[in-house]
Amino acid sequence: MPSVATGANMANRELTYIGISGDGDTASIGMGQFIHVVRRNLNMIYIVENNGCYGLTKGQDSATADFGSKNKKGDVNPFEALNLARTAIQLGATFVARSFSGDKEQLVPLIKAAISHKGFAFLDVISPCVTFNNHTGSTKSYDHFRDNADVVLFPYDFMFVGNPPGYTPPTVPTGFDAVVPVGWSIQEVADSQPTGAKIFIASGTHLRQDVIPKPGQQFIGATGAIMDGVGETQFAFAGNASNVTVSGIEIKNYTGGFQQGAIDAVGSGWTIDDCNVHDNNRYGISIRGGSTISGSNVHHNGDGGIMVNGGINATIDNNEIAFNNDDQTSGDFYVAGGKFLATSGLTVTNNNVHNNHGYGLWTYKDNINTVYRGNTIEDNWWGGISHDQSYAVTIDDNDFTNNGFKAAGLTGDNLYYGAVQITGPNATVTDNRLDDNLNGIVVIGYNLDSLIGAHGVLTPNNTTVTGNSIIDSGNNGIILSGSTIPVDTAEFDYNDYQYSDAAARHWVWNRSKYEWTPWRDVGNDLKGSLTSS
Repeated sequence: MPSVATGANMANRELTYIGISGDGDTASIGMGQFIHVVRRNLNMIYIVENNGCYGLTKGQDSATADFGSKNKKGDVNPFEALNLARTAIQLGATFVARSFSGDKEQLVPLIKAAISHKGFAFLDVISPCVTFNNHTGSTKSYDHFRDNADVVLFPYDFMFVGNPPGYTPPTVPTGFDAVVPVGWSIQEVADSQPTGAKIFIASGTHLRQDVIPKPGQQFIGATGAIMDGVGETQFAFAGNASNVTVSGIEIKNYTGGFQQGAIDAVGSGWTIDDCNVHDNNRYGISIRGGSTISGSNVHHNGDGGIMVNGGINATIDNNEIAFNNDDQTSGDFYVAGGKFLATSGLTVTNNNVHNNHGYGLWTYKDNINTVYRGNTIEDNWWGGISHDQSYAVTIDDNDFTNNGFKAAGLTGDNLYYGAVQITGPNATVTDNRLDDNLNGIVVIGYNLDSLIGAHGVLTPNNTTVTGNSIIDSGNNGIILSGSTIPVDTAEFDYNDYQYSDAAARHWVWNRSKYEWTPWRDVGNDLKGSLTSS
């Protein structure tokens, strides 16, 4: 077909040429002609009726049949599909579109747009073969496309490379430097703008987009702006640029990488604000020092909600961090709603942290000068806050409820699970409210005698636990290794306890459990109180 159209075009360049072909011809025996007609940018409209099979020879899979799709005999296609739309773009086609023969409202305007385009225009039209490829299991059946159109169609309904005749650019909202309508490449718009540009992401679903910003660029979503990785794209935003802003965008279904988020901010000074980040395979958001996550809903992500991987003065404020690691049926020790590694000056404030299938918040290894303040921490499977093999921390004015009850392999008095667990020196835990947790506030010092981290020894010296309200929350106290650590490494005082079984042993000191009076006899909570609930 392309050779006939080429000859006719040479005879009369004033006519409009429309060529219609099948996927078998275009992607297999006619692939050579297809490549060269694109390369020459012939002035024609090339429409492929793409049904993924050879209908004239009883329905064998064609080169565009999707991996895993079943033919009418039930055979599963073991090969990746040749994507004609992607191929046309890579070859330099100046107009590329994909649509569905069952969607007249979309297809007719695309055909009109292709006719108005000067140069080569390519339309890949998914057209189910009603005889051989319209059954359950086929990814090119009518039912499959109606149910999965947003995912199956190529991420661009249509794409211009260069401006065709009559093209009117979209209106850029006041206060912005550029706009990204649905179907446009966010990366290409970002590349076209200078550092510090403010880019408006239009309402609608932007499929398979991944963006590496320039320093200072801002990406602001309209109400209803969605970036969907459809389980195929690693990240939505990433890179080493500094001072990037991502705001008001729903981000979902990205694959991520180990300890990486759908937003993976390696550079400093990022601001992620008012985003809805969910159902991503790894972490929802990962940042480094100097960056801020605020006002966002980070939920139902596979490995965890938020990761801060090193750096100074990161801020996590006023977010909902919930239901992360939800693919674990028994909880996972190595994940958390928020996991923080080797940070300095981290502040975690005013967040609602609940129903995560690990710890709620976990500062793991070599964190120092951490502040947890004003958070509501509920129903986290392994525990509320674990400050683990880390250094100076302030934990104050937080509410803890029902944490630690679903840890994997949970047995008896395992003190690693509960509201607050601290492993390391220089902790201040004050003015918190604990209600119905597996355990209350426990400082764990055993096996730390000779353990040295990035900021020195990890023995639990200079730990102060004061002014907390603790209701029906298991055990409290400090567990030591015996004679190698002095028993005065922690101070418990001015705490108010309320237990339904107030006469029971709820306090731990140097591996021994105590009732209230013996607990006070070794110098703890001399100004504290115990009441029966």
